[in-house]
Formats: sequence, C-alpha cells, structure tokens
Amino acid sequence: ADSTTPVVKEHSGLTEFGKTVVKEMNRLGMLLDLSHVSFDTMRQALQVTRAPVIYSHSSAYALRDHERNVPDDILKLTAANGGVVMVNFYNLYINKTRDYASIQQVADHIMHIRKVAGIDYVGIGSDYDGVCCVPKGLEDVSKFPDLIALLAQMGLNEEELKKIVGDNVLRVMRGAEKVKSEMRNQMPFDIWIDPTPNATGCASNVYNTPLITVAQSEALAQKVLSETPLVDGHNDLPWQMRASYFNKIEYANASLNLPQSQLHTSIDRLKQGRVGAQFWADYVPCASQFKDSIRYALQQADLIKRITYKYNNTFEMAYTAADIERIFKSGKIASLIGLESGHAIESSLAVLRMMYNLGVRYVTLTHSCNTPWADSATPAVKPHNGLTDFGRTIVKEMNRIGMLIDLSHVSVQTMKDTLAITKAPVIYSHSSAFSLCSHERNVPDDVLNLVARNRGVVMVNFYNLYISCGRDNASLEHVAGLIAALARRGLSESELKKVVGDNLLRVFREAEKVKEDLKNQKPFDVWISPPANSTGCLSPNVS
Repeated sequence: ADSTTPVVKEHSGLTEFGKTVVKEMNRLGMLLDLSHVSFDTMRQALQVTRAPVIYSHSSAYALRDHERNVPDDILKLTAANGGVVMVNFYNLYINKTRDYASIQQVADHIMHIRKVAGIDYVGIGSDYDGVCCVPKGLEDVSKFPDLIALLAQMGLNEEELKKIVGDNVLRVMRGAEKVKSEMRNQMPFDIWIDPTPNATGCASNVYNTPLITVAQSEALAQKVLSETPLVDGHNDLPWQMRASYFNKIEYANASLNLPQSQLHTSIDRLKQGRVGAQFWADYVPCASQFKDSIRYALQQADLIKRITYKYNNTFEMAYTAADIERIFKSGKIASLIGLESGHAIESSLAVLRMMYNLGVRYVTLTHSCNTPWADSATPAVKPHNGLTDFGRTIVKEMNRIGMLIDLSHVSVQTMKDTLAITKAPVIYSHSSAFSLCSHERNVPDDVLNLVARNRGVVMVNFYNLYISCGRDNASLEHVAGLIAALARRGLSESELKKVVGDNLLRVFREAEKVKEDLKNQKPFDVWISPPANSTGCLSPNVS
C-alpha cells in the first residue's frame, strides 16, 4: 500500500496483496484506518472493504490542503461506505503553519465534513501527545468540552453532538463486528509475499537471505569509502582556529598534524575517517550583523585557503563537483568554503557575487538571527513570515551564479518559500530529522517531502542536541563504523555511496547545470535599505 507521505507512490494505491489484507481485516473484525495512506489507497480500500472504515486522525483537505487530510470526493465515498473521519488537532493539518491554529478552525473542519459527508460520518481524533503543536483553546485533553460547547453554539443539536463525540465511531465498530459475524465461516486468507528488493527489515532468515555480518558490513564500508568521496557539509574548525589562535596557524599549538583534545578535527583523524571532501564553515557571528560581518567573512575565507595551502600534501581547494572527484582520486581531501550565514553579504547582491568569485560555494541563508530578508529558525519573532521579496531575489541570484542554497538554520516557512522558487536543488549542510528530535534546527517530514521533489539533500548533523534532544546521551561510532552500521540496517552499496557523497555531488552538478542554463540572464540589480533598527557603521546616504 502507498502512504500519503513519500513522493514516490510505488503501487498506485493497493497491491493485490494489499486488497487481501483489507479482506482479512474485514474477516477478523479489525477496523481499517485510512489516516496516513495515499488518496489512491483510500479510494481502493473503500472499493474493497465490506466494513466501514475510520480515519483515526485526519482533517478536511478542502480547508487545509495537506496530504494527510481527506479530499471532498473521498469524504463522499466515506459517507457511502458508512465510515467516519475523526478530526485531527495538529496545527499543521488544521492551519497552514504548525505555529498556530484555533479551536474555531478545528470546529470549522468538523462542520465542513458534516456539510460534505453528513453528520453521521465525522468524529474526533485529537493526536494529543503525538504532535508538538495543538490549537489555542485545545491545549490538552481537558478541553474537549469546550469544543463541544462551541459546536453547539454553531447550531448542532444534542443528537448531532452525540454522534460526533462517540456514537459515529460506535456505529462503525458495530458495523465491523457485524461483517466479522457474516464472514465467520470463511477460511483465513493464506498468502505470502516476498520482501521487496529494498526491504531493510529483520525477516531475512525466513526467506533464506542471510543478514550481513559485522565483518561484512565493515568490509563494505571500507569499499564504499575507498570508491566514493565522503563529503561532510559542515566543519567549524576555522572558527575554533580564530577563537583559540586568532587565525595564526603558524603557532605550534595550532598545528593540524597533532590531535588536540578540545577539537574533533586533525589531519590524522580526517584520514582515518576517510573524509574525501570538507565544506569548511566560514562562520560569521550574528553580533557582527550591520557592523563588520563582511570583514569576518573575508578573514575566515582567507583562513580556509591558508590552511589548505599550508597542508597542501593533504588538502586542495575545490570549486566544482568535478574538482571534488579529481582531488579525491589524487588521494587528497577537497577543501570547500561554505558561508554561514546570509547576514555576511549585508543584503547586497554584489557582495554575494563577489563571495562566489572568492570561492564560496554555499551560503546558509540565516544563522541564529533573522536577516532583513529571511527568517531564522531560532528567534521567537519571525518578522517576514519566511522570505521577503528581496530574499526571493537572493535565491534567484544564487541560482544564476551557481551558489548552493543552504537551508540549515532557517525557519520552516523560509524553507518552504525557498523550495517554492529555487530552480536548483538545495542543501541542508548540517540538520537532522524533526520527527526524531523536535528541535527547530531540524527538518519536519512535510518539508523533507518538498526537499525530495526539489532533489535536494539533507546532511545529518552530529550534535547531540539535534540528534537525541539532549547534550549527553546520543551515540555515534567513527565514520567507517557509522557506514557499517547503516549497511547492517540493510542499505545496499549503491545507497551507502549516495549517503556518503554521491547525493551531494549530484546536487552540486545540478546547481552547475542551472547556472549554465541561466548564463544569458543578466545579474539582478536590486538594493534595499538597512532596517531602521540597524546599529551598523554604514556611510551616510549610502544604502
């Protein structure tokens, strides 16, 4: 069966085995829940089932066009089936943002389903303690009576309210039990299917396919790392050099030939970790915004190049995907510059272009501060609700010059706005999965789907706080051990190579192709004035 979430729908709904699963659920008296399934899976399940279905926690697509909700045509099919749609309280399925929804909007979803399907086919499926953000007025399980009171104020009578509260679900359960009774003399379905070629589960022994051993996984990891450049999207060593040694890399204690206990990075460790290409962070602190951020950016870019030249037996500067592959084959580590973040261009397209000419190959649109044209993930106040018009121009100019767009650190709405307009795939240079750790620096599943459509890549961060939502309890093996662990989870050699570096190289090449496609387009020439509250050192009468 196809889920609603992945971009690729492998089965166009239910397979023949999926239809058999539905029939066996009918025979057993198991309720069939169509939340989370694709629209085609909904339609096909409704054609096959003899019993009424439920949507245990879904809302109305017509009011919020999220793939987890139910379109009107399927609401009508559900009514014909006698099923029930139990409205979800998650802000993102009620409103267009997970940051806010209201009890009134939940009531509107209930009333819409009542209007389209009928009062007999709507209920409540809150998803409390399963989601991060619920509507104002429905903050916890004590608030159900407030919702019922609001529906009464909107004109629902006592009988209708009882149906929504529970009678509709009880009717569906009795309907499923009746079907079970009617099918009690039917033999159980007895059909097996082989796992799909990309299955990663632990059923291998049943099908005489042995699990990969530890030794085999370690050998595969070494093979992958010897054939594919491991591309790390973000390393803050240059800032540590500034903080500890004022960028004076000639100091004996600053040598990368010697492992230092306060650092994660040295030449020996990079080689042991089989790193093939490293994006070094040209980090510019937010405190420099409207002051001397460009100076910081230039100094750190200079430092990255000086480190590369000092240790030229180990490193070589890379500016293209082809450079990475060539340098990796030569036995060296490719050095690249990633500018963190967008405030370091001081809202100037000219500075953006010059950063590219100096060798910067990605720009993180924001760090932990908003820019005059894009919202960051970190501040509570999001003044722009994503990108401004000038921010959209920044994205277009990055496409034109071939600069990779890095969406780590930006707000969810900035992510969505960027993904809606960029012609080139994006990167997240150091972010992880929000569904596993609900930190604002991570990427929600709905945005992951948009990234897949964009053909971008999310490069997983190793910071404990973004992995396990705690500073002290995440676990991580060394890089080869990580790749071996992924192999033991069922990833093939081809998949491991994509994770290690091939995905980033693909994104890089596609950004270069967009640059080539746009080569005849003139540079964007737009200026904006600094915000009124800027405290910078700008010359008078100069925007």
